[in-house]
Amino acid sequence: MTKKTANEYIASLPKDYKGPMDLEHQVDELQKENQKLKSQISELEKSVQEARNDADNQRAFANIPRY
Repeated sequence: MTKKTANEYIASLPKDYKGPMDLEHQVDELQKENQKLKSQISELEKSVQEARNDADNQRAFANIPRY
């Protein structure tokens, strides 16, 4: 393998290569997306629990004898 000058090395990189800083940016973006998804999951879990509670209440009231 021959030694490359800095300019030759830079020229050999793909045009869209942005280096480690780009990877850090991608990690930050993925962490933000992950947090959003966790928040959405939490909201959905709350909705499911509320629906279960409502269903339990409806079943409980349905079993009350009416005189």
